[in-house]
Amino acid sequence: MFSRTDSFAFSDSSRPYLKIETATLGARGLKLSLVTSSGHEIRLTEHEHVTLLLPTRGSLDVAIGAREFRAIAGQSLVFPPNSRCTRVIGTPRHHYVALVLQVPTGAMKPGPLVDEKIDLSRLVGDGAFLGGSHEIVHALRHYLEYLVADLSREAPFLQSSHAKQAAEALAMEQFLRYLAALGEEPDRAASLAAGKVREVEAFMRANFAEPLMVSDIARAVGVGTRALQTAFRQNLGTTPHGSLVSIRMEKAREAICGAGQDQSVTQIALACGFTHLGRFSQLYRQTYGELPSETLRKR
Repeated sequence: MFSRTDSFAFSDSSRPYLKIETATLGARGLKLSLVTSSGHEIRLTEHEHVTLLLPTRGSLDVAIGAREFRAIAGQSLVFPPNSRCTRVIGTPRHHYVALVLQVPTGAMKPGPLVDEKIDLSRLVGDGAFLGGSHEIVHALRHYLEYLVADLSREAPFLQSSHAKQAAEALAMEQFLRYLAALGEEPDRAASLAAGKVREVEAFMRANFAEPLMVSDIARAVGVGTRALQTAFRQNLGTTPHGSLVSIRMEKAREAICGAGQDQSVTQIALACGFTHLGRFSQLYRQTYGELPSETLRKR
């Protein structure tokens, strides 16, 4: 998949799983991959491609020298040709899944698809992040998901060379729009409107089971961590972390009340993003006046 793999190891060697499905879209050599993994760490060197990573489940951490990058489901990272260490993590119940688009550096030279020379060092640097709230991230992800679904069919629509070239041209156009978005980086106000806070809450509700940090949430909506903290204090009188814990607690309560005979409090707590079971039980009792095990017995 990459120019060179320097090392590879599964996070859990007792239950390893890795599946990579790759297709070359057209004559210019854009490659689209769907990666599914139980969790792994890979050290690699990529000489020829700019690599766009779009996780759709789980998260990934990438280290390049002293710099670190992180993205969760719905977000994106892009890297120029370089050497890096990537660690991918699934959710408590599911494997890590990501779309990977690799664009040859030669395809980015001025020509039929590219109007002018692209300054990768300015736009991407060692690596760049774009949050899931940006419209181009949504558009690109949905288009690549469509391509993956079609290419996996027994009789794909993109069977002819003409169709593949058209699909590749559109993928390239979307990728160039993505790079342009990296160069825009609009200046954000110190605080957010109430509508933006609701957007953050919607993001947390959609990703409550992920190992979210406040910095992840801030990047997902394209603002700084301090601005996010200020917005929550001004609009809700709480912190982003406090709001996330409340959402997780609501989800845990719903799951416990509707649990099946084979489900335990531990399973539900972990699935809702809680990793410290003692604190979960204590907070649950403070919130609902009883232990989660007592709620489970009453269902």
